[in-house]
Amino acid sequence: MMGIAKVPFIGNSALPDTVQIRPSKRAKRMSIRVKPNGVFLTLPKGFSLRDAAQFYWENVDWIEENEARVQTKFAKRGLVERENGRYFLFRGTWYNVVEEEGKKAWVCIFVDQDVIRVSYPPMLRTRGDLEERLKDWVADQTLAMAKALSEKWASNLQRQPKSIRLGRGQTTWGTCSTRGIVRLHKSLAQAPPPVLEYVLAHELAHLCHMNHSRAFWAEVARIFPEWEAGKRKLRAF
Repeated sequence: MMGIAKVPFIGNSALPDTVQIRPSKRAKRMSIRVKPNGVFLTLPKGFSLRDAAQFYWENVDWIEENEARVQTKFAKRGLVERENGRYFLFRGTWYNVVEEEGKKAWVCIFVDQDVIRVSYPPMLRTRGDLEERLKDWVADQTLAMAKALSEKWASNLQRQPKSIRLGRGQTTWGTCSTRGIVRLHKSLAQAPPPVLEYVLAHELAHLCHMNHSRAFWAEVARIFPEWEAGKRKLRAF
């Protein structure tokens, strides 16, 4: 991300590796945000790193409580066992998952109305881990949807991405490198469609503006006019 300096040690106080300092010329007071990819502490001009350490430890109970809440929220996106079957989240909707023997020589996963069907080849010796199969399928869907959106928006982009790939990390929704490579979180296909659209538009806008200036947000709006609704859904996801 832009403008982030990781500070593992401040004076004699060791901070967790997840704590990242964000210097800010506009902020007037320190603030902390807990996200899936770590704890972000905004440090206004005039405040020292020692001030940041003190502020962190004064709020450590609240931080740890929210870290646990965020991690629990992420864990709920896996395969869920209920009394009436197993369910998996896809495009913002929980689908009943049904395993069955198919006719093809490979495993097929597809949506059939309100069901996700996992079809196995006949006489398959072992079906493997169902949740891992579904996660791999979602990753494929995320990449396919993102590439389709990029092609749809191609004529409206000031710069084309060199490539769109799945991110290596587990907690960052999207990144854009100076080489023009956009990476997206592999589970974005589980979110409501506007979320993937917003994250992709956000990263594509970074092709022109490697910051979060007014010009950057104007570019996001030009690519995806409904970006604010997508951002709200992302926060709720």
